[in-house]
Amino acid sequence: MRVEIVVFALALFVAAALTPFLITVARRCGLIDHGDARKVHKAPTPRIGGVAIVAGFFAPLLSLAFIPGRVQTFFAQHHSLWVLLGCAAAIAALGLYDDLRGASAKQKLFVQIAVAIVMVSVPGYRIELLHIPFGGIQHVGMLAAPLSVLWIVGIVNAINLIDGLDGLAGGVALIVVATNLVLGVVHGDVMTVLLMTALAGGVIGFLFYNLNPAQIFMGDTGSLFLGFVLAAVSLRTSHKSSTAWALLVPVVALGLPIADTLLAFIRRALRGQSPFRPDREHIHHKLLDIGLTHRQAVLALYGTCVCLASAALLLSFSSSRTNALILVVIGALATYAIRHIGVFRPRPVETDAVADLRVAIAGIADRLQRARHVSEVLECVSAITPAVGASHVTAWTGRAAGGAMAAKTATPHVAMPRVAESAWLRARYPLTEVGGFIEVTWSDGRDAVGANEDAALNDVSSHLATAIRRVNGRSETPITVLRPIPREPRTSDTSAPERISARSA
Repeated sequence: MRVEIVVFALALFVAAALTPFLITVARRCGLIDHGDARKVHKAPTPRIGGVAIVAGFFAPLLSLAFIPGRVQTFFAQHHSLWVLLGCAAAIAALGLYDDLRGASAKQKLFVQIAVAIVMVSVPGYRIELLHIPFGGIQHVGMLAAPLSVLWIVGIVNAINLIDGLDGLAGGVALIVVATNLVLGVVHGDVMTVLLMTALAGGVIGFLFYNLNPAQIFMGDTGSLFLGFVLAAVSLRTSHKSSTAWALLVPVVALGLPIADTLLAFIRRALRGQSPFRPDREHIHHKLLDIGLTHRQAVLALYGTCVCLASAALLLSFSSSRTNALILVVIGALATYAIRHIGVFRPRPVETDAVADLRVAIAGIADRLQRARHVSEVLECVSAITPAVGASHVTAWTGRAAGGAMAAKTATPHVAMPRVAESAWLRARYPLTEVGGFIEVTWSDGRDAVGANEDAALNDVSSHLATAIRRVNGRSETPITVLRPIPREPRTSDTSAPERISARSA
């Protein structure tokens, strides 16, 4: 069995096995990210998942380093590998300290610069030549160390800044890892291959629990660590290449986090703000603002990273003319995307009512993720009513004989109109994983579902379907997706709301 397969498998096992333990420890010790107005999530979520990635990365490498044989000899002969592992451990320790105690921006920047200086002192991890397309090779001289430190610190913070959606930073890092792995195999760089297989296993093992809806976040421990390893290894892979486009390969591969960071700095500078001031206007936030769901935004950014990674690989193996065309296409598409999603357009100010709604729905989603019994799911369904200002919410699941929907759960919160002039509005949201829908009724005279309530109900219905499927231990046939349906005014009565049958949108 090849060493790389053993490294990957062991890293995957360690990360996947350690993450549930970290979730339990974080909840018991209060190591929870409660969210705020700037963050997308509102449900309290453990934030020390990066420890699993770090452990998954180091476990196989250190095990091989102390097992007598050819691999141990390889480790003993490569001083730079031990320096990289030591610097990576230092960055991980910085991130863990920030997750546990909190560190200021100045403290983090100081440690990052110090670690980067140590790393670039090692041969092979410094930008000594600038390969300028059509312009030959230029020696940077005294700028070698500053440029290299800037690269490492920049990528470390770029990965940290893009860690804003469930599974986003881990998925982006995994795509860049795959790019470096391919380049390592092509160049015959055993060290890069070992490092990237270990990192890939650690990231995948963690992503099992970090994809939407995330059970745990990687925190600064994971994002800073991933950024450092990717920055250092990318320098190494560019050093191994002899093409005139070598330095552009890691730049393109890491194009999304680099672009997001540069745009954030430019945007804040244009507004007279500190470049380090946090906000909710990153690329992933803009995708949510234009109407994409959480998962759609993540998948869109995954697709962008795959395209950039593919372009980076083409830059390594194509002619100069082809590479020039690739860069022109990337520039044109990036310009269009920036204009389309409104990166520099101010984000609408969120009112207190909208913020309260997001907090309430996120709390319901968190309770649904942790529900283990039908009664707990029913309590969460009941909580939807006051959150969206509804009069009544009923959850319908499964299919009865003849194709009609069977009501299996209902909320105890029922408020009927008291005057004949009261108007009803009823909307249905599908539970596509189990077959069924939640039926929400308002009796406050409104004639349409608000955009914020509509988005919130679509989100919570997804969590509800997952919870029902988990507690039932089985999956029902999905129904046709239904859209909100306005109802005519009706007189008051004390009976249950009309049970309308499912119909296509």
